[in-house]
Amino acid sequence: MAKKRRWLLICLLLVFSFFGAFPAGAGTVDLYPQGILALSSSLVQLGALKTEPHTPPLEYFEVEDALNIHIITLFPDWQLLMSGSDFSSGPDRIPLQQLEWKKQGGYYKRMKPAGSQEVIAKGEEFPWSLYYLIDLSFRLVLTGNEAPGNYGNTMIFSMVFP
Repeated sequence: MAKKRRWLLICLLLVFSFFGAFPAGAGTVDLYPQGILALSSSLVQLGALKTEPHTPPLEYFEVEDALNIHIITLFPDWQLLMSGSDFSSGPDRIPLQQLEWKKQGGYYKRMKPAGSQEVIAKGEEFPWSLYYLIDLSFRLVLTGNEAPGNYGNTMIFSMVFP
C-alpha cells in the first residue's frame, strides 16, 4: 500500500511539473511548477511563559515541533526560505530578532531582521529523496522591555529553485 501511495505522489508531481496550470497561492499549501510546499498549520501559538533561573533570568515563550513543513519535489536543487514581520500589539512592537527557531535535533538560532530572508533548508541536505519533512520549534525571548499585549506577526515560507 505504501508503494502505491508513493507512486501516486510521484505521478501527481509529474503531472503538476509538466502542465504547470495551477496558481501558486498563499496558505498552508503552495504549488510550484517544480514541487509542492505544505505547512501543517497556518497558525502557531507560542504557549505559556517559561523562566530559566539564570542571572539575569531568561524569560520566553516556546513551542516545540510547532510547524511541520512538507516538501515534495523531483528536483534536488532547492532552498526553503523563511522571513517575517516584527510582532505587534496595537502601537507596541517586539523585534523579529527576539524570535528564535530550530530544526528538530538542532539548536536555536535568532531570526534575521524583519523583511530579511533566511535559508532554513536546502535540497543538498537530503540527498536522494523526493519527500522532505522539516520540523520547526520557536522561542520568543523577552528582554523585560515589552509592553503587555496580544502580539502577533506574519511569517512567510517560500521555496526557490536556484
